[in-house]
Amino acid sequence: MRIPTWIAALSSVMLLLAAGKTSAQSPDQSVTPASFEDALTGRVTLTSFDDGSPSMTEVRGQSMGYGGYPGAGGFQPAYPSNNPAALWPANTPQSFQPDPAISPFYPTSVTKQTTYNRNGLWFKDILYRHRDYFFDLEYLFTNYRGPGNAVIGERPLPVSPIDNTVVGFRISDFRLGGFFASFGTGSIGGSQRVAVGPGIIPYALLPNESASDATYATDAGLFPYRDMTIFNALNAQGIRSRWGFMDETGYGMMLTGFWGGRASETIQLGYTHWNGIPITQDLILANSNVGTDGGGGGAGAAGTTAVSSVPVSGLFGGVPLEFAEGFIPRVDGEGVYGFTGTTQKFDTFYRIATETSAYGGNLNLYHEPLYKRKWVTVRPTYGARYLYIDDRFGFRGIDSGLSYDITGASIGAGGAGGAGGAGGAGGAGGAGGAAGATGSTFRPASATIPVDANGLVIDLFLDANLQSNVDSHMAGPEAGIRYDFGTSKNFSIWGQSTFGLLANHEQVSISGENIGDPVAFLLITDTNFLDDDIDTRFDNRQSHTHASPLFEQSIFVEANVLKYVPIINKFHLLEQAQFQAGYTLTVVGNVARAGDSIRWKAFPDTPYPEIDYQTWSMQNWSLAVHWDF
Repeated sequence: MRIPTWIAALSSVMLLLAAGKTSAQSPDQSVTPASFEDALTGRVTLTSFDDGSPSMTEVRGQSMGYGGYPGAGGFQPAYPSNNPAALWPANTPQSFQPDPAISPFYPTSVTKQTTYNRNGLWFKDILYRHRDYFFDLEYLFTNYRGPGNAVIGERPLPVSPIDNTVVGFRISDFRLGGFFASFGTGSIGGSQRVAVGPGIIPYALLPNESASDATYATDAGLFPYRDMTIFNALNAQGIRSRWGFMDETGYGMMLTGFWGGRASETIQLGYTHWNGIPITQDLILANSNVGTDGGGGGAGAAGTTAVSSVPVSGLFGGVPLEFAEGFIPRVDGEGVYGFTGTTQKFDTFYRIATETSAYGGNLNLYHEPLYKRKWVTVRPTYGARYLYIDDRFGFRGIDSGLSYDITGASIGAGGAGGAGGAGGAGGAGGAGGAAGATGSTFRPASATIPVDANGLVIDLFLDANLQSNVDSHMAGPEAGIRYDFGTSKNFSIWGQSTFGLLANHEQVSISGENIGDPVAFLLITDTNFLDDDIDTRFDNRQSHTHASPLFEQSIFVEANVLKYVPIINKFHLLEQAQFQAGYTLTVVGNVARAGDSIRWKAFPDTPYPEIDYQTWSMQNWSLAVHWDF
């Protein structure tokens, strides 16, 4: 549409006139922001000036003269004249504090800001407050170190590997200074080799049919003594759990608790029952065979060996025992001068057992990293640890107390010659049967119950037992380093090396019954300590407190692979879990072991604790589920 020219000109003139009239008017009111909040909400205050005075406009909450200039008429003075702690304008929120609290974030959301130069480039790190919690549940396969290396008994004198005789000296045969060689040693070149004490005689005493004397069993391999190295390292299954957190600075905490499991091993030779019946001397004798005579006339038939069908053997074992001071048994009429004990045989039953378990916990506190790169972080740690070790050793032995001869090969005696044939002059009787060799059984060919000078039976049937328990309670500080490789949530490796010094309070108890050599005791005192009216039980205890050093090394691998395992990935609980596998070695020094802490004293003395400190160690292979939350 076209507008006529005259209308356009008229409209322009009217617009100019209206604008000029408005600008020429004097203001009769002013706009005053009443406060900071009013300014934010857009509210204004209309003020009238009825007294005819010039109007004043309030700017920034202060008044100034109309047409004033900056710095006058009530404007905010320069900052140097203001109190820096005063917030302006009035009613300003405290969160608008000046620098350094000026931030678009809530002030507590940032821990710190760091600006640094690396290789000529400037970097700025902002650490936001964040804490990652974690929880592990681990299955442990535990391997405990073996129970020690002590002799089960007191260590006896060494024997010659050639003829199994006690190592001694060649001296003139005057029977002075030692025990005259009744151990099978022979005279050479006018000299006699004698065994000189002190020490434990490594041979067992076999009672003669007359209980007033005995004979040493000196054949090689008979009634061997053993030591704790016969046991292997012990295996068990346990559990471990960890809980803790790490924050954005590297500070953190980890609380660990574990139970390593109970491991045991038993070595047993012989029986306590035979066909369900407890073994006794009468049962052994009732099941013994007897030899047969030769055939009538002609050459006699070969004899058979008399061997007990009840498993009585010279191969089961012996325990070297230390006699009380002044005890000198007499064997074959000779005093064993200078010796301190003999070996008690156990021909019916011999059992030794060991058992170990451990549990404990520790608290680790982690500090800011000492070294940090993209793939490696090393941080210090310190804390406290408690460790409990339960170590046990048990022994039981049964000896028949019978009198018998035993050698490496059981040889039957030849049968008697046959009667002469009928006729005029009777023919000569047949020759006796040849001895019957049946091979090496190390079992008695015949046996009898010993009797005293009056013909009364002496019951030397021995059932001995001993239990040694060591409870070690350890607690103390520890420190070390932790190292993390990788920061990926899909795969990472971390490990820790820890050193500690623990206060070790150990309680050792040794109890049992009938630890002694009834044959030797009978030869010395003419008394059988196995009589019912003699109490041979014992229970000896000790406790000690000392320091034990500790070292622990661990390494763990975490991988986010559970989500790929069928069935497992269907469980809601395992949706965010990771798989973890690891290895931990814990070594503690100055630990009392149950089998190495026994002084084997024979009756009338009793065994008591005598500590020989050893190094104890535990290895753990673990499979775990790890959660971060």
